Amino acid sequence: MTLLWLFIRLTTISLLAFGGAQSMLPDMFRIVVHTEHWMDAQTFADYFAIAQSAPGPNMLIVTLVGWHVSGLPGALVATVAACGPSSVLALLAYRKLYVHPKLRVREWVRFTSTPISVGGVAASSTQIAILLTQSLAMLGLTALTVGITLLRRDVHPLWLIAAGAALGAAGFV
Repeated sequence: MTLLWLFIRLTTISLLAFGGAQSMLPDMFRIVVHTEHWMDAQTFADYFAIAQSAPGPNMLIVTLVGWHVSGLPGALVATVAACGPSSVLALLAYRKLYVHPKLRVREWVRFTSTPISVGGVAASSTQIAILLTQSLAMLGLTALTVGITLLRRDVHPLWLIAAGAALGAAGFV
């Protein structure tokens, strides 16, 4: 029953999330941690960190959550639930919208899906920042990093990551 519920929950999130795995995170966090109590917030944050540090797609978080819930079958069900139905929907939408370039709904979909995607990713980023911020120093570092990223296009993100890692290794955050 848990596998079926996992499939239903992740399929629903996947079909409603614009912006990929990142935009699924707030709802997945709410369901996995608060609604179903399959794991605690720290475990979810740890899986998120593993998924972000591993090479490959950001969908690894979904597989790790499935693994935690029900081992290998859970990992497979979670991955299929998050990728399968939304991929089929995207393929069907592509075939309908892009094979017929004169459709006005095509521009409407492009115009409306962009802010939805940006909002989903912003909500996800905020959720993870709140989840991981455990001190005032971490909050300040997060705010500073966001500020630099938004205001200074000439600073490469890897420098910010390296600075955060150095501050963490030195025990400042």
